[in-house]
Amino acid sequence: MRHLASFSSVSSYNGSKAGVVQMARMLAAEWGRFSINVNCISPSYALTPMHASTPVVVRQRIRELTPLGHVQRPEDLYGAAIFLASAASNYVTGHDLMVDGGHTLNAWLTPLSRSVPPRVGPEEETVQLKHDLETLGLPYDAGGIRDLETSVQMVRLGVTRFGVGLAAAAKALDECAAQGGIEV
Repeated sequence: MRHLASFSSVSSYNGSKAGVVQMARMLAAEWGRFSINVNCISPSYALTPMHASTPVVVRQRIRELTPLGHVQRPEDLYGAAIFLASAASNYVTGHDLMVDGGHTLNAWLTPLSRSVPPRVGPEEETVQLKHDLETLGLPYDAGGIRDLETSVQMVRLGVTRFGVGLAAAAKALDECAAQGGIEV
């Protein structure tokens, strides 16, 4: 399997991520006869309220190790979700769509250099994060960083940005469909 260990290095977490990929592949094989497509999306380290306690120096290191040069935001997943939900992916099944800015390309083995600035700067990375933290009523500092205790509480509650992000992606998909942009 081409997935690399996550930052947390917790075997149960990493095993569950690999399990989701394999389950998608097996369900695609089993359900294809019913014309059901099954795929999954593998994001990178995404800057969500759950990860808002990540120090600025760690975020900078992630930028340095990611070929596209920025920390993933939840909205970076919208296009992948819309693609997989649209007719454009009708012949795609059993696929793990890596949406990670190139982070899993083992770029840390060779130092990266940039010829042009990344598409998303550090300030832009935190726009949605700060909005989400405000919506959830959680405090944060100027860099969008929460205190560690709040992060632990969120993990215990199972609150993540992806539920909100996928709802936004579904809304965007509905809007595109209403405008005749794609067939849903």
